Amino acid sequence: MTAAKLTPLKPIPTKHIDPDLAKTPEDASVNLVLNIKKWLRWTQKWSLFPLVTYFPLHGINALIIPALEPSSFPNDALMMVRELTSGLGSKLIWTGISIHILSGFALRIMRKLPTSSKTHNAESLLDTQSLAQSRIGLVGGLSGYFIGIKRNLQYNPQELTGWLLTPVLFFHGALMKWLPNTAKVDIDFDFVKWLLDKDRGALVRIGLGYGPLVALIGLGSYHIIAGTVQYMHVRSLKTRKRIMNFILLLICTGYIGISRLGSEIVFGMDKYYRPILRTLSLS
Repeated sequence: MTAAKLTPLKPIPTKHIDPDLAKTPEDASVNLVLNIKKWLRWTQKWSLFPLVTYFPLHGINALIIPALEPSSFPNDALMMVRELTSGLGSKLIWTGISIHILSGFALRIMRKLPTSSKTHNAESLLDTQSLAQSRIGLVGGLSGYFIGIKRNLQYNPQELTGWLLTPVLFFHGALMKWLPNTAKVDIDFDFVKWLLDKDRGALVRIGLGYGPLVALIGLGSYHIIAGTVQYMHVRSLKTRKRIMNFILLLICTGYIGISRLGSEIVFGMDKYYRPILRTLSLS
């Protein structure tokens, strides 16, 4: 066939063709899942802004001051903190915590949904990077901390501490805030001293006092500070080890603090504090 016999064809207009028509329904659903995940991560991150702002105040008051002087300074500092966080501030903190937990739970569900192979491979690469906190925590386990050999963990330390911390945190909120409000009793650090007193039964001292406080100090200190490090994308293991040292120091200080609070004697408060335990049918 010669060129002279070729018949030119009219061009097909393309300006009215929707490029999205070329996408399969699977691509659209995958993009929707990715957008929802992105929004959930953003929500989970910024929902903790009130708590992260409040944590230094409460951390100094609850973890450091009792270790230095357990008699009167903790209550004095508590009064100042309450003035700053009363009313709307307290509601914002607990609302942020609830949103953080719910968005984290939703993210776990979303991970079960299908994603494109390209995205899955990219996420797998990020998860297997030797410095990713989702794989090694802050420093790579005990071997990473003591001898510098990073070890990939079989669990995500941030997620694990978060799920363990959740019931402890809500129990702490109930015992220190909601139940006293129900019993119409205003509490301070004297209530903590009263719970830890040796005259209380083992169920009260361990179950309501030392047990939850030890868990709260350890899990809370690690989860909040390590989570902040993760959100700030700190990749230097040297810096992260220093932060881990600070976390351990803070936890030890907190344990010394509750030990010193437990050695304090509180007189004449049974009639005020026992109604709180009655709401739990423990007194």
